[in-house]
Amino acid sequence: MDKHHKVIEYIAKEFDVDVNFYNNKKRFKNYARPRKMLCWTLYNIGGLSMNEVANIVGYAEHTTVLYHIHDYWYMCRSDDDFKEKGYRIIDKANEIYEKS
Repeated sequence: MDKHHKVIEYIAKEFDVDVNFYNNKKRFKNYARPRKMLCWTLYNIGGLSMNEVANIVGYAEHTTVLYHIHDYWYMCRSDDDFKEKGYRIIDKANEIYEKS
């Protein structure tokens, strides 16, 4: 299993959603929030380009990834639960990416 899939599984666990949450294009917050977290994590912690993140998440281009990355910070400022999950996910992602 590759590093990115491990991160996806951990985010799904933290948000209590199916591991294929990123394929669900509905805008309900229980799908949108983990997608934001996934895009931010793969880009900032995983070191992927926005186009690479878009390919993993299934977006046609990088602009939606850019939106999620910018929106991540606004979510952290306005939602303490999202922020706490973010801290846990960042710690776990760093651990996953440093192992290899």
